[in-house]
Amino acid sequence: MPRPSRGVDFWVNKYIGDDPYLCRAVNLRPTAIVLRRLRDPDQPLGEVTLEFQLPGDEQLVRCRGLVFAEDPSARTQGIRFLDFATDGAARIEQFLAGLQSFPIAS
Repeated sequence: MPRPSRGVDFWVNKYIGDDPYLCRAVNLRPTAIVLRRLRDPDQPLGEVTLEFQLPGDEQLVRCRGLVFAEDPSARTQGIRFLDFATDGAARIEQFLAGLQSFPIAS
């Protein structure tokens, strides 16, 4: 059975070294995310750190990722999740399954 994937629209901080760059998530699956780059510098494929909140979730997801694909004309990058600081992988799975019960921030 294919892993669920969902088109999304939320902000992501992508750290290159210690420098944060704001990106927009456009697709999410349990193992990877596709980001639309806004103003981050061109970089070779490699490791980055990501921070984001899933829609409707107050918890911050923080993880290391590996940039494995890039489409320069669309300014998008595919980033494979390597490891999570907390329960981020489970939160993504719940979000994609539509079973999330995250409290809505007011």
